[in-house]
Amino acid sequence: MFAVRPAEARDAKAAVDVVSRAILESCTDDHRGDADTIAKWLSNKTIQHFASWFADQENYCAIAEADGRILGVALLQRSGEIVLFYLLPSVQRQGIGSALHFALEQQASAWRLAKLKLDSTVRACPFYEKLGYRTAGPARARFGVLYSYPYEKSLPSMDDQEKRNLEIAERDVLNALNDVRRLRGLKPLEALPVPPFCSFCGEGKNEVRALVEGLDAIICDQCAAEAHRLMRKLPGSA
Repeated sequence: MFAVRPAEARDAKAAVDVVSRAILESCTDDHRGDADTIAKWLSNKTIQHFASWFADQENYCAIAEADGRILGVALLQRSGEIVLFYLLPSVQRQGIGSALHFALEQQASAWRLAKLKLDSTVRACPFYEKLGYRTAGPARARFGVLYSYPYEKSLPSMDDQEKRNLEIAERDVLNALNDVRRLRGLKPLEALPVPPFCSFCGEGKNEVRALVEGLDAIICDQCAAEAHRLMRKLPGSA
């Protein structure tokens, strides 16, 4: 049984091994054994590169593993481009690729992306077509003897009810922020501010001296001081 999870820095070496084996053994129709093409393809498949990609907040990398062994790796950029998608040759056609792709789609939904795009190898084209991808143009010459095949997939947008629910939730948050702002003598907000902002008054980082982030909320120094003042008024407070 395998599981899919976000990649961590400690996964970099094993991920490099998976990708290198996949290129060498599963992509023979693409590199055709050409040494220069293989060398160029593997040139950035290093532990340092992977650790950097995993740490980049503009990337989301998913790992498939079983019994502590990494079986596959996939990486989605916030732009909507899937730039890595590789499985060990021995674990293909077991649902692992579909599970990895589902994890990327979930992240794409969280990022509210409208579509995904990628460049496929020749042998992976049928896999992506089964997942709903459509060709996005002719094959492209990459380097050496390598060609890639561009694909795109449109993602479902939020339905009208989801949009209404989101609008209601945002309105409730805005009303709560403005209630506090009125007590503080601040001008009411017309729309939710751009994060990060204080969860209690809506002031942004450029409008206060400090923002302190907790598990579920952010508080500015002014609201923290007001909370401290109110707590001292409670019976039994020192």
